[in-house]
Amino acid sequence: MFSRFASEWPDIRLSINFDEEPVDLMTEPYGIDFRAGPLPDSSLKARKAMHIEPGLYASPKLFEFHPIPWTPEDLRSVPCISFSRMGPVWTLEKGARRVAVPVKAVHSFGSVILCYEFAFAGHGIAMMRTQLARRHEESGELVRVLPDWTGPCHDMYIVTTGGQTPRRARLFMDYVAEYLSSLPG
Repeated sequence: MFSRFASEWPDIRLSINFDEEPVDLMTEPYGIDFRAGPLPDSSLKARKAMHIEPGLYASPKLFEFHPIPWTPEDLRSVPCISFSRMGPVWTLEKGARRVAVPVKAVHSFGSVILCYEFAFAGHGIAMMRTQLARRHEESGELVRVLPDWTGPCHDMYIVTTGGQTPRRARLFMDYVAEYLSSLPG
């Protein structure tokens, strides 16, 4: 997506920082931030970019050595890859039912990409966007674990300051929003 944008708009220079923590747009040198989950009240402008529904996924390699979990409580005894902001207790939802489960987090990362990489390599179960994992599930690279359960669904937003947004930033935001809305699911 970013490479395509750079090709279409060669006069706009991108400087992208992949940090999992929100930045302070008022004091740090960033014009745009991506934020997931509920947004606190502020003077920032937010634009919904996508809806995220997380599911539990693992490589079939993992189940050559560990049992397949059949209940959320079974996650206590199977290796899990935790996104550090989630911590060692995962919230799972099934309809109106909501449970908090302490998981066996053998690895914890502040990067979603590292969580995915370790899950693909068979190191544990990770919570992933179902929209992203679906094609890997169809190809057999991943297995959906506890398919009736999801992580807490939330939205991702593109956030800017409340002031005047430069045209190049608006072009980038429009491009990203259009690209994300075109993805399957």
